[in-house]
Amino acid sequence: MHSHLFSEIMDAVSDRIAGRRTTVSVIGIRTAKLLIALLLLIEAAIVSACLGFPVFAAVLSIGAGWMVFNAWRIWRDRPYSLKDCRAFTYCLNLAAIASMPFVWSSGKLAGLR
Repeated sequence: MHSHLFSEIMDAVSDRIAGRRTTVSVIGIRTAKLLIALLLLIEAAIVSACLGFPVFAAVLSIGAGWMVFNAWRIWRDRPYSLKDCRAFTYCLNLAAIASMPFVWSSGKLAGLR
């Protein structure tokens, strides 16, 4: 869900011009960013409580903090530029690739030990 909202933020201007009614067009960009932060914190709690994976929970919590900081200090209620979106995507992919050995060796997300 948070990825969907993030995509809506990136499309906010074109959606508004086209007259599309999306979650972001209804609640606004800043509120959507705060909702993303809330969803990341909920996901962190689930990952920690149900899977016993505090490392991922911490990373998700840092992401939530980033979204709050983003909403109040950096982009505020402005949509992201294409350059920003590309940078975010590269960073997320690098983080996923970097975490693969740990995830595979721990087996935590698959319920294996």
